[in-house]
Amino acid sequence: MDNVKDLILQKLTEKKLTAEEAAALLQSVSPQNAIRGDSYAVIGMALRFPDASTPLEFWDNLLQGKDSIRAFPKQRRTDVVYVNQQTHDLFNGYQCRIGGYLEEINLFDHSFFQLTPAEARSMDPGQRIFLEVAIEALEGAGLTKEILKESRTGVFVGYSVNDDNYIDILSKDDPNLALGNQPSLIAYRLSFLYDMRGPTMTIDSACSSSLVAVHQACQSMSSGDCDMAIVGGINIRIFPAIREIANLGIEAFDGRCKTFDAKANGTNIAEGVAALVLKPYRLAEKDGDPILAIIRGSAVNSDGTSNGLTAPNPEAQAQVIATAWQKAGINPENIAFLETHGTGTKLGDPIEILGLTHAFKQFTEKKKFCPLGAVKTNIGHTETTSGMAGLIKAILCLQNRKLPPNLHFKTSNPYIDFENSAVFPNIELIDWKNNLSPLLAGVSSFGLSGTNCHIVLEEAPSKAPTSSSGEKYCCFSAQGADCLKNLLQKFANFLAAKPSISLNDLSYTLARGRNHYEKRLVIAADSISDLEEKINRFIQEIPSAGVYTASKENIPEI
Repeated sequence: MDNVKDLILQKLTEKKLTAEEAAALLQSVSPQNAIRGDSYAVIGMALRFPDASTPLEFWDNLLQGKDSIRAFPKQRRTDVVYVNQQTHDLFNGYQCRIGGYLEEINLFDHSFFQLTPAEARSMDPGQRIFLEVAIEALEGAGLTKEILKESRTGVFVGYSVNDDNYIDILSKDDPNLALGNQPSLIAYRLSFLYDMRGPTMTIDSACSSSLVAVHQACQSMSSGDCDMAIVGGINIRIFPAIREIANLGIEAFDGRCKTFDAKANGTNIAEGVAALVLKPYRLAEKDGDPILAIIRGSAVNSDGTSNGLTAPNPEAQAQVIATAWQKAGINPENIAFLETHGTGTKLGDPIEILGLTHAFKQFTEKKKFCPLGAVKTNIGHTETTSGMAGLIKAILCLQNRKLPPNLHFKTSNPYIDFENSAVFPNIELIDWKNNLSPLLAGVSSFGLSGTNCHIVLEEAPSKAPTSSSGEKYCCFSAQGADCLKNLLQKFANFLAAKPSISLNDLSYTLARGRNHYEKRLVIAADSISDLEEKINRFIQEIPSAGVYTASKENIPEI
């Protein structure tokens, strides 16, 4: 790298390059713009968060500054009581916590996943939802069963057993009980379903579990243990009741994270399941995969001895952040956004800012140039999934070049010195403008286990749009007619949000990057608007030219 820079400067002195040409060349080969061989592309993404079942819905909620904290859904309370009458006593004796909840966790198509009804009933709901979300992420990456069969694809899932374990409401003589609630089998279920041969592991480092799982997946790809990875995070609360034995003295009284605010009085509980598909950047670029963002570097460490077993260590946090920056080969002054762990606790918030301040001071004396995000103010603390929630938010920020506001911030915590720090809390929606390209972001996640993780993200390189001319055939399929309509509705929402997408790329991915199921639909369209109109007409059961339906058994053999 130094030899290349010397050559550029020599050509400048010899007047074989203009100053503008030399500056452009120097910037293109600088460390912050070099895509290193050990970078990893995010090529698929799916989620279930409070008030959001897709990344598009999640992003829209963030833009609107939506507060997704609420009472435990009535239907879920009814479901729990119905499953086992003993839980009725639990709900009568304890008040359900306010938190970030999924609307429903009981629906599952067991036949789609080649499971019997008895097997599906015995599975922890988090395991069931993870299967659904992981397959959505794989479809987003354009990966089918045929492509994944016998591939060296690893599965890494952040998960921690809590007092809401599904086993509490199951019959103890159920023969499927052990398999349905065995944490070590969470990752393997997906590998078993798709016949993938990479490493599978469930990782428990408490709140940092899912981000540590991302780090471990990158390490496994770097060491050659796998060529691709699916990473997940799972946190579902079946019994979100307030119990004194479960209260660690860090829960917010009003159920909301007021991160970095003077009135911060604790964190809360929330649910979330998410999955990402990762691939070495060079390979993803070569294969033409949809690159959503790039992981430039990551690091993991431990708090070691601190002021207490549950007390974070600012020096350890500073160290893990600085190490991740160094591994990424970036100039920290170019980091334009940091998604924090941001629990909203009186102890945790000041320590996190102290750690960030110390990390930046190792590289720069600049003040208040890096805005901070805190997604827990929107959806709550999703615990083992919280690191991935922050990572997905950062990816969406990079994709859209906007920074959504943190909620519940009015006056800075008096124990935080933002005036003498490189960072400050972002409290309004702002366009993410930066003279340096590409954009860089960081994501932190710290666990009650003492395990800390930080990841450096870079925005995906811009891609020239593929020209689309003439009529294209777009293929859709699902297991049943109702499922097909639901799929098309989600697709219509996607097209409304992404009107500039290439019809040519879309039709190719739908044909070659999707599993094909029982009920099938083909739409001939000559533009995205034409496709969107025909999808909406089909949903409303209005006939259209160029729309063809069939079932698998009616398709003749060729």
